[in-house]
Amino acid sequence: MLKQLLIRNVALVDELNLCFEEGLNVLTGETGAGKSIIVDSVNFLIGGRADKDMIRTGSLKAYVEGVFDISQNQNALSFLIENELEAQDLIISISRELSMTGRSVCRVDGISVNLTILKNLAALLIDIHGQHEHQSLLDERKHLGFLDEFGDENHARLITSVRNSSNDYLQQRKIYDGLLNKHVHQQERQDLLETQKKEIISAKPQIGEEENLRQLLDELRNAGKISSSLKVAYAAVYDSRSDSDSALISLQSAARSLSEIKNYNIVYEKLHERIESLYFEAEDIGLELREAGRSLDTDENSLQKAAERIDLLKRLGRKYRTSPDDLPVVLQKITDELEMLGSIEDDLAIAENSVNSALNEYKIHSEDLSKSRKKIASSLSKQMIQELSQLNMAGTDFIIKFEPPNNKISPTGIDEVRMLLAPNRGEEAKPLSRIASGGEISRLMLALKSISAQHNIIPTMIFDEIDTGISGRTAQVVAQKLWTIAKYRQVLCVTHLQQIAAMASTQYLVEKNEVDGRTYTEVNLLSYPERISEISRIISGYSKDSESSLQHAEHMLKEAQQFRTNLTKESH
Repeated sequence: MLKQLLIRNVALVDELNLCFEEGLNVLTGETGAGKSIIVDSVNFLIGGRADKDMIRTGSLKAYVEGVFDISQNQNALSFLIENELEAQDLIISISRELSMTGRSVCRVDGISVNLTILKNLAALLIDIHGQHEHQSLLDERKHLGFLDEFGDENHARLITSVRNSSNDYLQQRKIYDGLLNKHVHQQERQDLLETQKKEIISAKPQIGEEENLRQLLDELRNAGKISSSLKVAYAAVYDSRSDSDSALISLQSAARSLSEIKNYNIVYEKLHERIESLYFEAEDIGLELREAGRSLDTDENSLQKAAERIDLLKRLGRKYRTSPDDLPVVLQKITDELEMLGSIEDDLAIAENSVNSALNEYKIHSEDLSKSRKKIASSLSKQMIQELSQLNMAGTDFIIKFEPPNNKISPTGIDEVRMLLAPNRGEEAKPLSRIASGGEISRLMLALKSISAQHNIIPTMIFDEIDTGISGRTAQVVAQKLWTIAKYRQVLCVTHLQQIAAMASTQYLVEKNEVDGRTYTEVNLLSYPERISEISRIISGYSKDSESSLQHAEHMLKEAQQFRTNLTKESH
């Protein structure tokens, strides 16, 4: 439960440090005193909208901190463990700070956390009901969510199963639709790829071929010059028919001369060996020069063919946006894609089976969830009729109507529900938005909260605007209902009604004061005599010192005490 609430620099609040007890905690005060600031601060604390306009004028930051006893809150304890957070002595503090830049900082026991963690933890600690939730009850799109809140753990698991199976179906359907789209255009794509494959295969491109062709083309274009040079070199090295001795003849003559003296000195012998080696190398060079000259291609047709081949490779490279050397790689990719397209029908069949399997799974979970919802709806309708009867709406029929199952795949399942109301016997049940007044909506919401409090695991419930459109005898019944809820949960309630104020186990007065030209909101815990005075003010509307209103206030407090005592005895 919420043990302590610290508010700094929020609207008219300079600093408030409030301690709350078990049971029914009520805040009263004149209109404009700042009661809504307390609720707004709690809303901000648990992750609500952060508006820098809430920062008190002249301050740089707004700060709200709540201290909670979670000794009986196993879900909160488990959440802390899962998120590597700790609670000292089963007490935990959560805080949120807002700066003028609009940036907020969230902490759990002083450790910074992101807003999502703060919200998820706070959802296990506090349930706030205000005017916004009043309006949500009129929105039929949210009725399914209201119904699901009354389910047990098994119902929650069914909700999760439907959501997961819905997501799985949509994912499988996306895969199937993608394959189907490919299949529709498969033949056209296959024809194109086959044409491309044939074109590249017929060209027979080779890695490095373009460079080799460029060298060949350069050689063919300079064939005359190359032939002349080869002939000159050949004659100089090998041909003995030339006017002067060739290098080969000269080396032969030198070798003969040295052979005659090689035995006289090791130096001459080595010189002879080297010249002999040169002779054989020159002979080999000469033969290669002669062969190169003979094999030199000077045919104009060869020149044309080489040029055409280079042109073909360039054209294919441009067409497939690659270099001629990478055309074999392109060919492999085309071949791979053709193989993939060839197997797409098998993949499509597999994908279709996956879609059907996911759809069947979704239908099974959705039907199970729908059955569970109908059981909850039947029970909730009966309980609501009883609760509304206690809230001075006897004879009211509360119906949860299930629309025909839709064919849509939805994370929430196949159900669409509407909460209908027939305020008087014999009348047709109609949508809440068409017939429910402000007071009736308040009592409807209180009835729902009263039922949920009996099994809801959230330890603290805050009510704001629960007394909208309520007065007289109905106000007394609402006060008693709030105390009934407070048997199960700690309740904080902001009210203008004396009946609810009198029923409180603890009452706080919210006042607005002015000091040194600044307006401040203060909240004080009231003693028994102070409660008489404050309830007297609410009764009279003007003066809290009216003798009759003081007597009435004291009488109301005694009656409320007697009601609480009797209810406690009955529960035991």
